[in-house]
Amino acid sequence: MNKPVVMILAAGRGQRMQPLTDVIPKPLLLAKGFPLIGYQIEKFTRFGVENFVINVSHLEEVFYKYFRKNGDSVFANLGVKKVNLSSEQPRALETASGIAKALPLINENNGNSENAPFFVVSSDAFLEADFEKFYAKFAEKLQPGEAALLLVKNPEHNPNGDFYLAENGKLQAIPNRFEKVENAENAENSENSENVEISDNQKSYTYSGIGIFTPKFFDGVNPRYPLKLNKLFVQALAEQRLYGEFCDGFWLDIGTPQRLQDFCDYLDKTGIPPRIIEFCKNNPNYAYANANANQESE
Repeated sequence: MNKPVVMILAAGRGQRMQPLTDVIPKPLLLAKGFPLIGYQIEKFTRFGVENFVINVSHLEEVFYKYFRKNGDSVFANLGVKKVNLSSEQPRALETASGIAKALPLINENNGNSENAPFFVVSSDAFLEADFEKFYAKFAEKLQPGEAALLLVKNPEHNPNGDFYLAENGKLQAIPNRFEKVENAENAENSENSENVEISDNQKSYTYSGIGIFTPKFFDGVNPRYPLKLNKLFVQALAEQRLYGEFCDGFWLDIGTPQRLQDFCDYLDKTGIPPRIIEFCKNNPNYAYANANANQESE
């Protein structure tokens, strides 16, 4: 099975992280001396992912200092073959439009296939999950226009969750969680529509910010105008084009200075990934707090 392209969403302003993000984009903030986006990249290279696409807008010139103009990656020692930056200038796009604009780069790195599924990952969503197993389950299963989302337990900031997960693996939104679909009754009558039965004891879950999408999921999205991914979820839910998979691993939305500290505390407890420690040893330009101490503790 071919390894997928991973698209990392990194164009946001990071307002909750101010003033840190006034001079450094959130994905490049350091946790124990290593950029947040680097932890994301390292996790996917564990199962052989080589190609990444990153959308950039806020302080995008800082990203271009990290990645060479020809697309080669400064993370080559981790097994990265190529990184493409997708600029959203002259103005930042929302998630759906940002992905739509990056689709030519994604498809190019996915063997020029317009049907090959790919990962979409929020740069601040850290999840301990078996991404290889998740991809193997859905890569052949997803039909054009479908997607599969990794779900986690509801955090304090989203106690009601985002979705119910039916026994057939399809998702249904929590009532009033997403906007209603215009002309939803037409979608319900389509041949792709099916009823999803949710048991009384079914739990709700939160979208982790990580999922597998097919290119046609973004059909009709104009990459020149901002559009949120949630808008596409609404229609996909109505047409039963969304699958889900629950993951019980550690998850953190690193969106505030306190959660950045929480992530550092997590690394103190679990240890920095050995491959990152080795990477930093081979790349003196990367500062790494307590790298030797962590290496000795392995």
